[in-house]
Amino acid sequence: ERGLYHTADGGRTWDRVLFVDEHTGAVDVVMHPTNPRILFAATWQMRMATWGRESGGPGSAIWQSRDGGATWARLEGRGLPVGPVGKIGLAMTPDDPDRVYALIETNVNREYAPLDEHAGVLWRSDDGGASWRMVNADHTLAQRPLYYTRMAAAPDDRDELHFMSTRHAVSLDGGFTTELGDAGGDNHDIWIDPLLPDRIIVGHDQGLSITNTRGESWYRPQLPIAQMYHVHTDTKIPYNLYGNRQDGPSYMGPSNTLTGGSIPLGAWRSVGGCESGFAVPDTTTNDVVWSGCYEGILDRHELSTGITRTVSVWPDNPEG
Repeated sequence: ERGLYHTADGGRTWDRVLFVDEHTGAVDVVMHPTNPRILFAATWQMRMATWGRESGGPGSAIWQSRDGGATWARLEGRGLPVGPVGKIGLAMTPDDPDRVYALIETNVNREYAPLDEHAGVLWRSDDGGASWRMVNADHTLAQRPLYYTRMAAAPDDRDELHFMSTRHAVSLDGGFTTELGDAGGDNHDIWIDPLLPDRIIVGHDQGLSITNTRGESWYRPQLPIAQMYHVHTDTKIPYNLYGNRQDGPSYMGPSNTLTGGSIPLGAWRSVGGCESGFAVPDTTTNDVVWSGCYEGILDRHELSTGITRTVSVWPDNPEG
């Protein structure tokens, strides 16, 4: 079922128009700003199992259609990196319909291999995909390619690029140089208003950030959402729920409120630990919470005092 699908009736029915093989899916597609019959699509060969993943292979490629997606031609050579490559992200801009950007996961370790035209991160075409050149090899633009590999070009400035990755990065010269932005951390998607390009929304692990000043300042609304990985309960009445929260410490909150109405935000509190572990209360005392974190790190939190201390097994082996 992998591949790229097309609808001609507003989404009621779909036809698959691009298929590579059972190991390869379509991960991005962009349309020519002035000619909707010209499209570029990216395919990604990806296999995942419980013991690991295999990213990249002969199925990963950039494809071009000149008939509205009915047929596709694979783009190879002419400056594109020699495979195998992995995940690919694409971007185009109305400011220059011939400009195409491609973020490409390459299999070259820059620490041990010299930089060449195949060892980059960002490629660019200025002639509608006929020829390409590598313009940037900064790992920041596509750190952890599996998790990110997404970018956007400003609709009114062909040289302004925003890269979604662990950090938000911005280029103002067509990708040759970049600087860090401050939209958020672990950034996954971006929308630039096509009519008011100074208005940008970035979606990240903490929620979303909005700017009306083209990134000079950002507003992050507090959203009533959280990604919780595990949940445990104590034996109080009403009982409390404990869980580890994405991009934050473990949290506890009541299952109900005795004051009427909804459970207030202030009823939730941190109980140590971090996003990757468990938060398990001691139901004998209902006062101690064991909160885990990365690599076996363990915290002991006392609800009565609010004190958290590390009780991890030693020797410690922190990341980094």
